[in-house]
Amino acid sequence: MNNNRDNEEYTELMQYMRFYGNVCFATLTIFAALTGGILTFVFKGDPKLTPSLQFALKIGGILVTLTFWVAEVSAVILWRHFAARAVALEKLLSYQIFRTMRGAPRFWFMPTTYSVSFLYLSVLVFCLLSIIFSAHFIEPPDAVK
Repeated sequence: MNNNRDNEEYTELMQYMRFYGNVCFATLTIFAALTGGILTFVFKGDPKLTPSLQFALKIGGILVTLTFWVAEVSAVILWRHFAARAVALEKLLSYQIFRTMRGAPRFWFMPTTYSVSFLYLSVLVFCLLSIIFSAHFIEPPDAVK
């Protein structure tokens, strides 16, 4: 009887893990589209955007990046929680899907997660540097001779 409930819980965990894996993929896809749109407007806008609007879009890029990065980290934390529970259930059910994975049951080393975080960090640094460089190198119109 207990084995049946464990099996049902394990099945439910797999569905949650698939869901959060899909959330990470969908989040990254939407982030890429939004970031691409912001970068296109800021750097290739036709007609050329005013400096204040460019600045606002760069700040928007930072906010979008931070928002999606937090969503990614949250989904990964939940996935790791479910994976750890799956490892515990696999011992009871004699399964060997997650408990034989490298890093089980904590799953701290996940190269895909780190590469996605590096992507978010890179976009964040790019947005910050574009703000810093544009503020530093723009001269007032009356200073140009």
